[in-house]
Amino acid sequence: MDDSSRQLHSKPSESRLHVLAIALPAQGHLNSMIRLCRLLASEHFTVTFVYATVLHERMKNDQAAQDAVEGHRPDLRMMSIPFPGIDLTNDKGLIKDFSMATDNMGDALGQVVEDLCREGEVVDFLLCDVCMSACVQEVGDKYSLPM
Repeated sequence: MDDSSRQLHSKPSESRLHVLAIALPAQGHLNSMIRLCRLLASEHFTVTFVYATVLHERMKNDQAAQDAVEGHRPDLRMMSIPFPGIDLTNDKGLIKDFSMATDNMGDALGQVVEDLCREGEVVDFLLCDVCMSACVQEVGDKYSLPM
């Protein structure tokens, strides 16, 4: 990262860095990412965890997710975005659905970055699991965010 990019994303030392995190919308990926997000939030990061709207009911059953959604953890927030094409009832086509969804979710993730910025919540970097890296990298490139 060059000096100009560092200045764009730099904050005073007392400020928390803001991480925008996303995982493939599958239980094993989500659980691991939520654990990592909790750890980051406990270490002076502000974390916005983005998940697929179709998983909203499942996320409501996770206590950390509930706390974040209900505002009990201001350092860990949850936001849902559409992942077009995911049908969680279709086990046979799920891999294909995930592939199509990750190809189509970049605009929605970019909108989250823009919305947070408008609200005064500058995103400092993106965090994702390997299955989401291609689409998240596109968003990172577009907004000059490290990943």
